[in-house]
Amino acid sequence: MIVIAVDDERFALENLVDSIAQASPDARIHRFRYPEDALDFARENYADVAFLDVEMIGMNGVELAERLKLCHPDINIIFSTGY
Repeated sequence: MIVIAVDDERFALENLVDSIAQASPDARIHRFRYPEDALDFARENYADVAFLDVEMIGMNGVELAERLKLCHPDINIIFSTGY
């Protein structure tokens, strides 16, 4: 399984990646602190699922999810937030 994890807070991202790795040890996890970087990756690469923070600077998680769906209509989106 190929996973995109996006959170602009470094510690939250590390916790998210650790949790994904524990739940799915064989997953290939690509982590991003900037939504634009994740979108650039998705334009060139396939992903099965994206874990997205809702509140991020520049582009929020809902906007990112909409754009990821344009690249990969079948991608599964999971929102994670501290709010």
